[in-house]
Amino acid sequence: MTSTRLSTKSQIVIPISIRKRLDLKPGDTVEIDAEGERIIIRKVRPLKNVHFCSSSRKAKVLTAGIH
Repeated sequence: MTSTRLSTKSQIVIPISIRKRLDLKPGDTVEIDAEGERIIIRKVRPLKNVHFCSSSRKAKVLTAGIH
């Protein structure tokens, strides 16, 4: 387990070993949640192969694949 400090702006640095393991790159989106005394950070995978069909003012998602 690796530890890090909370900055004065309430920011943390994710250690490089974890960034490499999760293939996190600058600009990636992460999801943050709390479970008891733990903070859970998950990489959000971008949607691929999303197709939209526009009918009147609303767009409906027909297919979405997460890879």
